[in-house]
Amino acid sequence: MRSLLGFLLAALVVSAFPACGEGGGKAPLQPDRSAPRAEGGGPSATDPAAPLAVRAGGGGERARAVDPEWVEGQAVRFASEQHDFGEVSDTQTLLCTYPFEIVGSEAVVITKVKASCGCMTTSLPKQRFEPGEGAGLELEWEPLGRGKQTKGLTVYSTAFDGGFHRLLATCTVRPFVRVQPQLVYFGEVEMGREHERRATLTCEDPSFVIESIECTNPHVDVAIVDDTNPGPRTVEVTLGAKAPWGQVVGNITARVRGRVPPGDEEVVHEVRFNAHARVFGDLRTDKTMFAVGKVTPGAEFRYEVHLSRASGQPFALLDLGVDNAQPPGMTVTSRPAPEGGYTLVLTGASGGHRGYIRGQVRFATDVPGEPARRLAIAGNVAE
Repeated sequence: MRSLLGFLLAALVVSAFPACGEGGGKAPLQPDRSAPRAEGGGPSATDPAAPLAVRAGGGGERARAVDPEWVEGQAVRFASEQHDFGEVSDTQTLLCTYPFEIVGSEAVVITKVKASCGCMTTSLPKQRFEPGEGAGLELEWEPLGRGKQTKGLTVYSTAFDGGFHRLLATCTVRPFVRVQPQLVYFGEVEMGREHERRATLTCEDPSFVIESIECTNPHVDVAIVDDTNPGPRTVEVTLGAKAPWGQVVGNITARVRGRVPPGDEEVVHEVRFNAHARVFGDLRTDKTMFAVGKVTPGAEFRYEVHLSRASGQPFALLDLGVDNAQPPGMTVTSRPAPEGGYTLVLTGASGGHRGYIRGQVRFATDVPGEPARRLAIAGNVAE
């Protein structure tokens, strides 16, 4: 009978790994570190009921755990495949251990451990483990965003079928500070004027203090306009009159101080949200960049952007080209659009290039007061 691992691997393959949202400073949260260190009272690594991950020694057939305590070849027994932290605050740092033991006749080398999110770090005491030796894979996780989170750890070793084995960590994140809206969206706005939008910050501690708030984009200003204590706080986000033509993006960070229930420990926490605007004069485009997306190696790509005037008046293209192309060889052409203006067509081929697709499409027109403009090219060449 095949080991329990086959069933667990099938379940793990279809598991989702959500992305992260805002983050900030953390206060350590240490679960019960007694063996086993993962919560839930799971089996120890030496318990025959614990999951067994094996690769056959010799013959190519998967090793069979006839003796639940020992198998031929390379075999790793994890005390638990998954750790659930339950409900946590995003101010906390989560710590746990995945105990394991080498229960095969051959030594095992773990070449690396890869987490599915940058908010996680892992550590092992070493890479080579002898038969009968036990150890623990340490996990440190700073949960981000909100709601249910499921993350994966991929352990790489020749001991596992396919060369790797997956572990899971889950939690339900309770944000200390909520921002509404999370994206301060200006939409399409007129160039040369100021534009304002508002956002509200609500904290688990109604008496929280906003120590600072700032934006990475110098054309976006953020100020507190309602600092009533206790209660939610309102901030005003202002897009300056000198904001450039095209897409304007700003990352806003608010640094707040308050007490986290239920223990009411005082923390300083950072919460992040974003601002986005499309700034145009008379000349405008239907897209803010040439977003070619993911391209397979050796494939060709094509992307179109419509260029027009808000006034609907005809105009002429005086210059059109591609600068700083990566990979080289990208070209851009134009054709008159039936609805007026022009369709700009970017074409290229990934060839032997790997990694980011970058560059700018430049264009100049005879529209009064509208100098030469540029749109970024963005994409990625990957399998």
